This record gives sequence, C-alpha cells and structure tokens, in this order.
Amino acid sequence: RTTLTAGNILDDQHWHYVTIKRLGRQVNLTVDSQTVTAICNGEFSHLDLDTQLYVGGVIERNVPHLPTTPNFRGCLENVFINGINIIDMAKREEPEIRIPRKVPGFFRKPRMFVKFKFRSWDYTGLLMFTRFADDHGALELGLSEGQVNVTIFQPGKKKLQFAAGYRLNDGYWHTVDLAARDNLLTLTIDEEEGSPLKINNPFTIRTGDRYFFGGCPKTNNTIRKCETKLNHFHGCMQQIYIDNEQLDIDLILQRQWGRYAELLIGTCGITDRCTPNPCEHEGRCIQSWDDFICLSVYKESCEAYRLQGKYWSGNYTIDPDLSGPLKPFEVYCKIKSYKAWTVIHHDRVDGTKVSGSSVDRPYIGNVNYWNASWDEVTALANTSMYCEQWIDYSCYKSRLLNTPNGRPFGYWIGRNNESHYYWGGADSDKGYLDFRDHLPVRRVVVGDTNRTNSEVQYTVGPLRCHGDR
Repeated sequence: RTTLTAGNILDDQHWHYVTIKRLGRQVNLTVDSQTVTAICNGEFSHLDLDTQLYVGGVIERNVPHLPTTPNFRGCLENVFINGINIIDMAKREEPEIRIPRKVPGFFRKPRMFVKFKFRSWDYTGLLMFTRFADDHGALELGLSEGQVNVTIFQPGKKKLQFAAGYRLNDGYWHTVDLAARDNLLTLTIDEEEGSPLKINNPFTIRTGDRYFFGGCPKTNNTIRKCETKLNHFHGCMQQIYIDNEQLDIDLILQRQWGRYAELLIGTCGITDRCTPNPCEHEGRCIQSWDDFICLSVYKESCEAYRLQGKYWSGNYTIDPDLSGPLKPFEVYCKIKSYKAWTVIHHDRVDGTKVSGSSVDRPYIGNVNYWNASWDEVTALANTSMYCEQWIDYSCYKSRLLNTPNGRPFGYWIGRNNESHYYWGGADSDKGYLDFRDHLPVRRVVVGDTNRTNSEVQYTVGPLRCHGDR
C-alpha cells in the first residue's frame, strides 16, 4: 500500500481541484497548486482494478475489502476518469453508473413540492416541518382545529400563516398537496383543484435537506433543528412525496436515514368504528379514538328547523330521540318568526259518536297518530317545552260522572296508561289539555250510553308542541 497526502485547510467551503496521475509505478497527486510524487511499493507496474470504482463513498456497508472511512459529504463536479465525465453519465442515468437510492428531494432549490395523505381524530398535531437552506427560514404544516395550517418563518419578517380545509380530523384519509416557489405557495386539500389555497406574499424558498413528518425529534443540532409549538401527530400517514418522488419507507429503514419514535410501519392502527355504519335511520357516524357518536340527518323538532333557518310552514321529518332507536316521522310544522309548532294529526280529529256502551262493557276509542308510533309521539312530548291538545266531551242522556266518590263513566288515558278525569275547561267538559307529562291522549273511554237515544260525541285535537327541553 502506498499513501500520499496533499493540501491544507480544505474544509473552507471553497472549491478545490484534485488530480491523480499514474504512469507505471509513479503516482502524482495534485491538490490545487501543490503536487506530491511517489513510487508505488511492490514490483508490478500495472494495476489489477476491481470492476467497480466508487466515487464519493461506498454503497455496500460492512464489506471486508471496502474502506470503513465515512462517505464524503459535500459537492463534487467535473469528475473525469481516463477522460470520461462520470458526473455527466450519472445525470443521464447510464447503466454503467450505479447511484444509491436516496431520500427524495432536491437541496437548495427555489421550488418545493410535498404531498401526502393522513388520517386522524386529533384537533392539533405537526404534519410536516422543513428548514430552508442558507438561513432562509422554515415552513410548517400543522393540523389545527380540524384545518391544515401552513406557516412560513423568515428571518426579520413577520410569520405568514394560512389555513385550508374543514373538519379534516374526521378519521378519514385526506390528501395534502403543497407546491411552493419564491413569493407563491399553493395548498390543495383532497385534490380539489378548483379551490386551492394560494399565498402571494414576499418570501424565499430554498429547499433544505431534512423533512420532519409527525413531530420534532430531540436534538442538540441548533442549526437544522425542527422547532414547533404543535403536539406530535397522532394518526396515520401514507404516500409521502417530496419533489414529486415517493418516499420509500422500506429503504429509509434499511439505510437508517430517518429517526423514529412511537411509530408503526406498514399498518394504520386506527379502528374504524363507523364502518359499517352503526347508526340508526341513516344517521351520520362520528368517532374518536375510543368511542363514536351518531348524528341524525333530521332535526328533533320544528323549533330546531326554525333555528336552522327554515321559515316556511309545511311537512317536515323529525327525529325526537335523534340517534336513538325510535324512527323519524313526518309532522306538520307551523313556523312563525318567533315560534314553531310541531303538529301531529290522528284519526279522532273529526269527532266520534258513541252509543251502546255500559259500565261493564265500556267503549274504548284508541287515538292512532299519523306516521308515528305511540312511543315516537310520546318522545316528542317528552322533549318539548310545552304541549297542548284540545278535547271535547258532549253527551245526551248519558252520565259522565258517577257518585261523588265513584269512578267517572267517561275519562281519557294518557302517558304511562294513566287515567285522567279532567277535560281541560274549568266549568265545562272541553278545553285544552296542557299538562305535558300527561300527554299525548292515547284513549278515550265512554261507559254510559246503553239507554234509548243515549249518545256521546267526543273530539280530540292534534297534539301541538313547541320549544325544546
């Protein structure tokens, strides 16, 4: 082995010219203007070289016959071997030149492209951070309040911060596509090219050599340090592109080109609690890390529709228990500017005549509400601030009341199958029933119409409610 050394203070960040010439056993090494000459040890005047020549470092690690010196870190240009331009061949990607795969991205360029997909239920978290070359600042992509925030830091200038997207922390996959050059940045969410976020402000882009996804590692390197006030990202990422080249995670792991903490590779550890949809009645499922909730596609009352901005009366579908087991049903909404009545009709509104009933065999008239079961109508009354229902009981040759202490011959049945003996009016057998906990009217019982020409006629009005408890 023959070793030659030349040059002085070569780490001054300036270009240096190196030439190696060999003729027979004589070797000349020139560094800038200094030349060192030596005669190779041994008796042979010819070199028996390997079929591979390494420039700048070795690709294969831990191979016995290769040097253990760290690979060169810096810049090379005008590399010629026996008159052949190696750099030019590498640019043309000729098959004789083998270049190791590297982390995607170009260093110190005035343009930057980053694209990736993510899913999460967290409101905040760092998505990506990169520091620009030549002390031009940094760029941060973060999830904040369900939006993607892009922040540009520039020395001596006020930071630029903008947001795009809406409710992106819904657990579904979302695409983030960022393209930037000097004084212009475009951020597209979920590939909606018709409405991207565009930033036209004075700033300088000079791509750096490090990209941090999901969080900032602890380091003592203050020059290229990742700095953020956001929490670590909690979720999943995939299909990461830097400068239009996809990141090969397997290669990054193999080459140990990245730093990892609390990371699962090749899987997304998010449980899909909303697939298939567990919600009743086509409800919308929204989940968190540990649980899910169901949102009804319908409002719980006419008052809720009024507060949403519906100002015209008509038929609406309501769902009083929202995501509960009861089905939505159609009602009539009488909407005014200050109040909305929810009205449910039934089959006793037009009045019913009764004859031939007795105490032993009373008449029982069921009230069948339209489009809704008894439980669904009761749920409306239970969730409303106020309810009322008109009732009218008129009789001919028939007794309504029994002895002072006896059970009346006529009465109505409401909620919880409880019997009630009042009829709304103070001195008459008609009026509005407005004690909400007794409503709605479920049945009317008539027990004394079995004499000649004896008759009872009763009317039950629709259930009317307003307000939400």
